[in-house]
Amino acid sequence: MNNNIYNDFAYIYARQEKYHSYSKDLAHLIIDRMKHLGHWPKDVVDLACGVGIAAEIFANAGFDVTGIDKSDEMLNYAKQRSLENELGIKFYRQEIENLMLEKKVDLITCMYDSLNYITDETNFYRSMDNVISSLNESGWFVFDIATLHALSSKWVGVEILRNNKDFFEIHNATYDDTNGVNIKKISFYIGDNGTFRHLFETHIEKAHEPKKIEDYLLRRGMEIIDTFADTEYRPVDKECERIIYFARKISR
Repeated sequence: MNNNIYNDFAYIYARQEKYHSYSKDLAHLIIDRMKHLGHWPKDVVDLACGVGIAAEIFANAGFDVTGIDKSDEMLNYAKQRSLENELGIKFYRQEIENLMLEKKVDLITCMYDSLNYITDETNFYRSMDNVISSLNESGWFVFDIATLHALSSKWVGVEILRNNKDFFEIHNATYDDTNGVNIKKISFYIGDNGTFRHLFETHIEKAHEPKKIEDYLLRRGMEIIDTFADTEYRPVDKECERIIYFARKISR
């Protein structure tokens, strides 16, 4: 994984509602689904928590929340938001591949295709193991994965995001069929007294095979309770861009 991404992006991410909306929708979906299934977690760890949008929603729902991210800048914004809103969320800098929690928890979430950024398959499944071993018995892992259809077809090309008069972005994404990765080059232009400062990041994501993920979870003692294509509960199909998994650890 590229350890430098999101440090410069954090300034934009913290101010762009487009990036927040999916996290909000998915966090509410998770809460609603937990209620429906009759499983109300006491404590939640949100992996790749970014600026803490979902963590705030979980905290307001009454959970004991911990946010984990690898970007110091993202965490700085998240800590500031939690402090201003008196939410008491704990934040730590860690990479998912090396996750180490102080204690086991009832629910771990990882959203916004963050797991697709783990492009090495060995590291990807080691991350899955880290999560599973960090769950209490009957604990839940809720995450989403960008599909091959999204990364190879839907999420390619040039996109210009005009946020406001102070900053905008240009995304240029291509798919490398040889290595099976989507490569997105992002240019940020941040206004400063009539001039624009230019920042640049490259984001690389890999589509991991859903069947292989599902088989692995089952072998590691997890049962898949639900899958959805989006936060409107649409069924998974070959055209969907993401798969949202609700997986529960089987009590032994």
